Amino acid sequence: MASSRDTKLHQSQEAGAVAGSWQLSPGRALSLYPRAEGLLRITRGRAWVTLDLGPGGHRDAAGDHCLCAGEQLRVGTGRHLVFESLDPAPLWFEWVPAPASEPLPVTPRAVPLAQAWSEFWQAARLAARALLRLLRGLLCTVPWLLSGGLRLLRR
Repeated sequence: MASSRDTKLHQSQEAGAVAGSWQLSPGRALSLYPRAEGLLRITRGRAWVTLDLGPGGHRDAAGDHCLCAGEQLRVGTGRHLVFESLDPAPLWFEWVPAPASEPLPVTPRAVPLAQAWSEFWQAARLAARALLRLLRGLLCTVPWLLSGGLRLLRR
């Protein structure tokens, strides 16, 4: 990836460009340190995006992402974001700051993960309850065994 000094970044003005989008030339990369939470939205092309762990070391979306036109990535305050075009054509993108009063929308890829995580914890709670019932049942048999219940079974 090239450094951010080598980037050619243009506000969209050519015919057919998406209004409000920015263009990143192929073979160039852009490095951002957003001061406020926002969304990186790809309007045309495909992007290779690398997101760092952030100031607190959060792994929620850290790592490499491949975003296609119409997809977006939530980026928190203080994160370091580097992206470039995967295609030989320019990449068109938007940076959408998050309104202070509204939470950012959940990305489509995060929905299955959140659902799986919720189901995992639900299953863990059910397993813990079953284990407690089993232990309670075993503890209830101890007085019976001590009173000679085992001898009654052998006869």
